[in-house]
Amino acid sequence: MAIIILLILGFIIFFGIIGKMYMKASNKDEEEKTIIEKDNNEKKVNIQVKEDKFKINLKDIEQKQDIQNNEILQYSENNKFNINGGELKKFKITNIEIEFYSDIQIYKELKDYFNKTKGNINNILKFYKGSVNTLVDGVKQIEEYNKYFYKYYKKIAEIVVKILIKYDIYDITVNDIMSKIIAIEEFNKVIKNGNEIQSNLQKEMDLLAQDILNKAQTVINTPSSNASMGIISNSPLQILAFGINEAINSTYKKFTSTDVRILQNLAQQTNNLVNQANQTAISNNEIILNSINAVTYKFINELFEYMINILLDNKKICPRVLEKLDTEKSNKIIGNIKNIDNEEKKKEQIINVLQLNPYSKDIHKEIIKYQEIDVDNYIEMLNFIGYKEIETLLPNKV
Repeated sequence: MAIIILLILGFIIFFGIIGKMYMKASNKDEEEKTIIEKDNNEKKVNIQVKEDKFKINLKDIEQKQDIQNNEILQYSENNKFNINGGELKKFKITNIEIEFYSDIQIYKELKDYFNKTKGNINNILKFYKGSVNTLVDGVKQIEEYNKYFYKYYKKIAEIVVKILIKYDIYDITVNDIMSKIIAIEEFNKVIKNGNEIQSNLQKEMDLLAQDILNKAQTVINTPSSNASMGIISNSPLQILAFGINEAINSTYKKFTSTDVRILQNLAQQTNNLVNQANQTAISNNEIILNSINAVTYKFINELFEYMINILLDNKKICPRVLEKLDTEKSNKIIGNIKNIDNEEKKKEQIINVLQLNPYSKDIHKEIIKYQEIDVDNYIEMLNFIGYKEIETLLPNKV
């Protein structure tokens, strides 16, 4: 209510009291009214265009997600993990030998799907950054986020259930998944905290607005009996607005120049308060969306690991396919490569990292940079594990 209160007060003071005191002819009043109405209509049109554009883009992202959902389900129908891990192949691209099972490609395709989902959600969050322009928007959007993202999470969880069914695992439900993923609890906390942040801001603005309203009412000094006529409400705004209009229509000539200056000052305070509230709501919205982004990434990662663990527990994946994979460890080693002075040890660790995370672009850049590699064996390995950016790595070799 704070922004509505302040906006109405601002319009009443600017275009009601001050306008009527200084307009010399009623036709100018009508002209000003026409201009205001035209401006308001144009703003409504612009807002509607923006909302339509937002919805269209959001729909495009959702359609893209649907396509990717269908693709991964079709892939999972035609490409299943082998209990023995598939073909085991060894590669010696330097003096150090590494090995992979062919089933690692299936693991990669599943992980790629979840990474694409992260990208889609990231784009959705970008669009939602423009959804809050006022404090009122900020409060309303919290509920929108709660409904939209929770529904999105359930949709991805449903894909996991369908993938598991393709492996004859029938006792996992969407509700099971949503109750076991820790990120869901964190998402609920983000929504709760976000609602408190925006609601507390609204309450704070309401108190400041009430103070401005009280001061304006003191200046106008409208009798309470007249101010309450025809009003069925406890809202001080409605009572005050009625009193101001009564003052304008019947007694505005009695305002002194001091009264006018006070009302002008209150009008400026109103505008400043509105701007402050809106900007704070926009900033709060960005903080809330950043939190949703972080918890969403955690949800996707947890969901992927949950699915893989279910497949492992049900002996649908050969553990040897995944036992040497360790993305976290590989990232730490890559971060320390530059600090290794001994060139031989540096080369050894680069190959070690390749075994831990063979799909990392950063790792392959290091291999090309530091290693005197057997290019033919290297390309054969990339093809075997399903690495799709060979030409980018070795443009003159492929």
